[in-house]
Amino acid sequence: MSEQPAPYQHVQPTAEADVQDGVYRVVGTPDGEVTLLRVTNAAGHRRHTGTVVQVSSSTFKTAFEPASNPDSGFSLSAIVDRVVTGVKGVYWFVRP
Repeated sequence: MSEQPAPYQHVQPTAEADVQDGVYRVVGTPDGEVTLLRVTNAAGHRRHTGTVVQVSSSTFKTAFEPASNPDSGFSLSAIVDRVVTGVKGVYWFVRP
């Protein structure tokens, strides 16, 4: 990667990286290092692993590539809206 890391950016390791496979989210960039949180397993399934790794900026640029956000397309508010709409529909259907 040639760009500077930015918080919330998603990346995945290349063969040169010495970390577990999966998608990582940039959570910090302190003093020439990049802090990454692993957010998926190797198969790309969303996981709350708690795995945090730090790599140097140079390693980040050479051993990671951009990845899509595993949460894109997921919207908690959309799910809640559908549930509320369904409850309202049932109420109007069964009300006295």
